[in-house]
Amino acid sequence: MTLQRSGLASIVIGAIGSVASLAYVGTRNGSNAAQPLVMILIAIWVLSPFVILFALQRLSASWSPAARTTLYSMMLIVTVISLLVYLPAAAGPVRPKPAAPFVTVPPLSWLLIAISLAVAVVLGRRQARDTP
Repeated sequence: MTLQRSGLASIVIGAIGSVASLAYVGTRNGSNAAQPLVMILIAIWVLSPFVILFALQRLSASWSPAARTTLYSMMLIVTVISLLVYLPAAAGPVRPKPAAPFVTVPPLSWLLIAISLAVAVVLGRRQARDTP
């Protein structure tokens, strides 16, 4: 399986696992019965890194190989990190602020994606410039 296919498969798995974890936490704490709009908004927030990665993949055809490889790697990394944070939050004991991981991980994921791609683009340009 290519890195691109692995990345795409991982963001689907990550999106499903992340939203399922959120739904479980909301159901367990009684949140989604009391505040369905809040649960929907948080679900959109949780899905946003995966949607961004998918959109970037659709735009990446003209990118350098290094930038595309970085993007596909980010798909895998963001999925793993998200599930490593969300699954224990869902499986662990009931917490007083159960939404904290679901609110924190997406912006950190955006930052990781942006920094990684920026570095890959700069290094790709530098390498292209230095190659005779």
